[in-house]
Amino acid sequence: FGRFLLKLKTIHFRIIILMRQMANGYKPSQIFKNFRRNIVDTITMRQASDYVEKQVTIHAWVTNKRSSGKIAFLHLRDGHEYFQGVVLKNQVGEETFELVKHLGQETSVELTGIIQTDDRSSLGYELLVESIKVIGESNDYPITPKEHGTDFLMDHRHLWLRSSKQHAIMQIRN
Repeated sequence: FGRFLLKLKTIHFRIIILMRQMANGYKPSQIFKNFRRNIVDTITMRQASDYVEKQVTIHAWVTNKRSSGKIAFLHLRDGHEYFQGVVLKNQVGEETFELVKHLGQETSVELTGIIQTDDRSSLGYELLVESIKVIGESNDYPITPKEHGTDFLMDHRHLWLRSSKQHAIMQIRN
């Protein structure tokens, strides 16, 4: 049912785009070419095995990031799995690379890229990012990768549940 809703949402957005193009005076042949060119499946990382070497869109939260020179690694969570997004400066451009370097923890993003196999990953796949869109910024997220006391974590329990350890405990309980 979840896949059906994702497909329905994607089709809804495509229809809106088509209507805007028609209102702007595009010819039907131009609209059809643009429509076919922009079809990208929206998936979760659990479905990555079905989309190896294909372009996809994934909605996720940034859990951590690191970069060095011309490459950045985003540690991401899509609600089901933790995975890695690789951003190459020469593929995304200077502006997008700067955006990636300044993403905050728990920022909500929409990533478009190619699914690649990676034996080092616990999931077996990673996303080679081609474009990124910030959906919602997260400023001053109180729980950082550093150690916190029990009292602080209990006061922010709704946020603590987003950590990988607490996420794993909840999966075992379910």
